[in-house]
Amino acid sequence: MFDDLGAESMNLEPMGSGPYRVTSHQSDDHINLQAVVNHWRETPFVEFMDVLDIPEETIRVAMLGNGQADIIQMGLPAVESVKRISGSQLMVGPATGLSGAQVVPTGQYYQTVDGKGEQTGRLPLTQLPWVGQDPADGVKVRRAMAMAIDRQAIVDSVLGGLGQPHYLWNLGPGHPRWTAEMQEKWGIDYDPDAAKALLAEAGYPNGFDFDYFIPSQLSSTLEQVCQSLIPMFQAIGLNPKVDTSAYSSVRPRMLARTMDMVWCWQETGWNVDPDPLYRFSTAAVWNPGIEYPEPMAFESRILGSTDTEDAWDIIIDEWLPWFNDNLPTFQTVGFTAPVGVSSRVESWEMRVHSDRWPRDPWLIKLK
Repeated sequence: MFDDLGAESMNLEPMGSGPYRVTSHQSDDHINLQAVVNHWRETPFVEFMDVLDIPEETIRVAMLGNGQADIIQMGLPAVESVKRISGSQLMVGPATGLSGAQVVPTGQYYQTVDGKGEQTGRLPLTQLPWVGQDPADGVKVRRAMAMAIDRQAIVDSVLGGLGQPHYLWNLGPGHPRWTAEMQEKWGIDYDPDAAKALLAEAGYPNGFDFDYFIPSQLSSTLEQVCQSLIPMFQAIGLNPKVDTSAYSSVRPRMLARTMDMVWCWQETGWNVDPDPLYRFSTAAVWNPGIEYPEPMAFESRILGSTDTEDAWDIIIDEWLPWFNDNLPTFQTVGFTAPVGVSSRVESWEMRVHSDRWPRDPWLIKLK
């Protein structure tokens, strides 16, 4: 396709060789699929599948209950409602890691050159308290915000015990490589008094106002966790001005690298494979508004390693210490939201997935 159409057309024209083909697609409404019979890898068990865009979770739960939907995406707050539906199931499948709620203080644009060595022309937004005229003050503010969060309280109340505290990118409690020593070095204690002291040292003894973006319609679990942070920030003198617009509303600013707020978004809490750090790179499409030269260098070495253990050594011995010292972002809690499944579904032998959709829907079997 690249040879026939060229790079630009290849990125615009639909292509693929999956077990389903699209028969109809209307943006923000539906996708109608039909199985590819005798597919080169495996033929789906269900011939026709309709994927509906239903933003409101309560409506999705109601559709599952009255037979209008066989499978719904859901958050942990809907677990009890789905359990009350006769014959319903909660399915997760084997995942490579946990999803999580991550706080992203944007505007940390420190990469002066991109992956090709060309000048980016971007500068850090030093007027933002968490960036700062002095980078050391920015770190103090970010750490104060991280220390204001009572992670265990969120696990116990918001997640109903179905989660774990998390702190840094890619690795945290529950990960097979996380150790007591790591917890001692990199765990972030809940300490609002120490957080206030750090804010005062950074020049904000009375706190500050800030724009706080909580993307709607992504995950009800994410939204509840993000909302629970508001009184915790307020307790140390910070005043979040909450924006609950759709995620799509910030996408242009992500691409333009003009993000200038604190946002709470769903991100992998940890992964059992060495995870590329591309989110902090000039090359990233899903850039959260943060670019440092160090992650780009770490990423290059991790991806260039031919040995998994060598890659993990770079992550544990170099990347995580740098991350802890600079705290460009910070995790709050990790969790796994199940899928709500109706009694019509006989089985769904999910393969290992990244805790995101889709989860091999061609393996769904109906009764």
